[in-house]
Amino acid sequence: MLQVLRSVHVNAGGWAASGAVAAGNIANTVVGGLTGVICARWLGPIERGHYVSATMWAAALAVVLSLGLPQSLVIDSGPLARLTRRLGLLLFGLPLIAGVLAAFLLPLISDETGVRRILGFALIAAGSAASGVGAGLAQRFGRMSGLFQSVRLAPPLFALIALGLLILVGNRSADDWLLATGVATYTVGLFLALHALGGAAAFRNVARIDGDFVRLTAVAVGTAVLSMCVYGADGLVAAAQLRPERVAEYAIGVAATGAITAVSQSFGMVAFSRLRHATTQGFGRAVFRYCGQALCVSLTLALVVACLAQTIVIALYGDEFRGAVVIVQILVFASAPLAVDYITSHAVQLRRGNRFLLVLRGGQLMVFVGGAVWLCERGDVVGLCWFVIVVFTVSSAILGGWLAVRNGSYRSNAVDEERA
Repeated sequence: MLQVLRSVHVNAGGWAASGAVAAGNIANTVVGGLTGVICARWLGPIERGHYVSATMWAAALAVVLSLGLPQSLVIDSGPLARLTRRLGLLLFGLPLIAGVLAAFLLPLISDETGVRRILGFALIAAGSAASGVGAGLAQRFGRMSGLFQSVRLAPPLFALIALGLLILVGNRSADDWLLATGVATYTVGLFLALHALGGAAAFRNVARIDGDFVRLTAVAVGTAVLSMCVYGADGLVAAAQLRPERVAEYAIGVAATGAITAVSQSFGMVAFSRLRHATTQGFGRAVFRYCGQALCVSLTLALVVACLAQTIVIALYGDEFRGAVVIVQILVFASAPLAVDYITSHAVQLRRGNRFLLVLRGGQLMVFVGGAVWLCERGDVVGLCWFVIVVFTVSSAILGGWLAVRNGSYRSNAVDEERA
């Protein structure tokens, strides 16, 4: 522990670099939290439950639609010109692909479907995927304080404005709210992603994509999909099995955890952008340093939120959501292992450990879904919160151990080469 605190202290530059990203994450969290509060106040528990369920599944679909590009674009070291035209065409085709998938998926997860809900669901997924591609490009370029923040913050901000217009006309339909969210998210996400690609000039590049990038993306999409399933398994199972009002309460806990995680993961986002240029000797120290910073921040914020949970929940959401207080008090502490898991999993990818990560995520997903389903069937939401903490604590420890072993082998090889 002393070594962690010392590493945090000596790396003031890392704190400063992560500060800009953290500020953007906080702003993004504020926008998301404000959207959740408005939904709770205006739509009520049942309609908000429908809205939250649809947006959760749309976010999951977005990870599939992004094809692992937010990760592979950062890891790839080839020229971007060979990719821009095809990426641009993909961005324009996302709503059509998402619409087809939504037409099959929505009837399986919801008793209520309609044209507006399908369109809103598809556009939210497409917009989130476009924003993910834009964020990957920003990390590739190292533009963490400008473009990266714009791509992530602007779509939910404009979606919030669209929901404000619906409130002005007195609309309380979850379907209309989904449609408005989708239109704003995709329009703004598409514009910013195309801007990151270089605008119209991107479509003039016709170079062939090499096989290395295709293989890298194929592995990345598998890793991204499994990671998404793991990160969102508890919310997706809860959305599918719990009553709408219980889903709304659990969503408050997820939002509180996400708010803390958004701040602590700023270190991981900076790390993913910087570690691709790190030396063999400095890689392990950098990962350890970023994990220490993320742990200190997340545990401190989690303790504060847990102590003030009752006041925060009732003040923001109202007395009818009092049942979410206990959920918040427990679930916020999952932000610590989540932050470490985020950093170490991306470090594993940079060390070309995608196959190991695929195996780990596959096993983790089976355990996580099985446990979450069993707990939700019993209605044990509190048990589900504790289960989330245990799952990510174990996974982050495994990832950290793999990195320690792999970095040791890299260091040994480097020493042998120097001696030779």
